[in-house]
Amino acid sequence: MKIFFDTNVVLDVTLGRAPFYINAEKLVLKCIKAKHTKVLSSLSVANIHYTAKKALNLEAANKGVNQILEHFEISTVNSDIVRQAHLAKWKDFEDAIQYFSALEAGVDLIVTRDVKGYEEQKVKVVKPEDALRLIN
Repeated sequence: MKIFFDTNVVLDVTLGRAPFYINAEKLVLKCIKAKHTKVLSSLSVANIHYTAKKALNLEAANKGVNQILEHFEISTVNSDIVRQAHLAKWKDFEDAIQYFSALEAGVDLIVTRDVKGYEEQKVKVVKPEDALRLIN
């Protein structure tokens, strides 16, 4: 199974944000063990590094990016993705970018804490706790 992780889920793990990191970390570990393809957008990587650097420090941010590169496939955010997101006119432009990047990557599932932000759903969009029940 190919699973797209929204920024907030990986940030929960990276920053240990309670209570969210518990299910997020369980999900990432379950996906690693089951050898599911984990996908994160290039936009997410930049946002995670920036946020981790501000919340923690540069060393922790760089360590987080190293772990992402080790365990995740990175999906593209290019002009076509940005254009699709813009034309979709969602309330949350960043969620639209994530969604169209996930579609382009051919994922089976999108995991986010902000399910409502994904206004269009050609791919199933679920919270981490629901993804834990859905995947083997």
